[in-house]
Amino acid sequence: MSLNIGHLLAELTSSSSAHECLEILAATPPHLGFDVVGFREEMARPIAPRLPDRGARDGRFGWPNGFMERWIAEGHGRHFPIAQLMQKPDVACQWALPGARPERGALALTDRQWRSVQYMRSFGIDQGLTVPVRLPFGRTACVTWFASEDRQLTIDTQTMDALQIAAQRFFDGIDRSRLWTAASPLSARETECLHWAARGLSDKKIARVIERSVDTVAFHIKSATRKLDAVNRTHAVALAVRAALIEPSNAEPFPAMSDPGGR
Repeated sequence: MSLNIGHLLAELTSSSSAHECLEILAATPPHLGFDVVGFREEMARPIAPRLPDRGARDGRFGWPNGFMERWIAEGHGRHFPIAQLMQKPDVACQWALPGARPERGALALTDRQWRSVQYMRSFGIDQGLTVPVRLPFGRTACVTWFASEDRQLTIDTQTMDALQIAAQRFFDGIDRSRLWTAASPLSARETECLHWAARGLSDKKIARVIERSVDTVAFHIKSATRKLDAVNRTHAVALAVRAALIEPSNAEPFPAMSDPGGR
């Protein structure tokens, strides 16, 4: 088991696409003594990652064919009890799946959580190493390496610290891949709505500025968020600023808006 951490970090730092980031991460399990690897862009919302390279799942990461489709379709991603397994969600740690269902205490699992554990075990996965990463806008992402029960895993503190940095650079690379250097993917109205959202205006205030309904503003911001593959409104604004699709929030003052009540 050997992994050139310095080389790994350099590759992630210089990566220019989601494809490169995924390829780099996918190559790490055997060097660390694990079988497969996975990641979540937001631990509180374990949805399927929406990345430019949508084919880079399952086999490339070491999972059996069809694992991810069932994992998502059957809702296991929403219920896998990673928080209970880690106990301290902000701290990287090794964990093991329980052999019997815990019904009391901090490790107690719901029916759905237990089914997700059983699903994972049905593919021979019994233990893992999860490295959480703090991202902007209050998000916590993570990279997890998984292994079967018969593997004897020992990750020293130095390696753990290095993997923490590697996980951070992995998500930095994913964010970089979402930036655009060509024409904007947003419509003029979507760009306008994000422009004012970046300045802290609510949907109601934006509606007054652009003279459209609140529902229309919400629709355009939701559409822009989807096009930018952002997690939420704030993330969409940040990506748009970084991609120079809109100006930073300090570039222009708020518009003066009259009070319709005359006060």
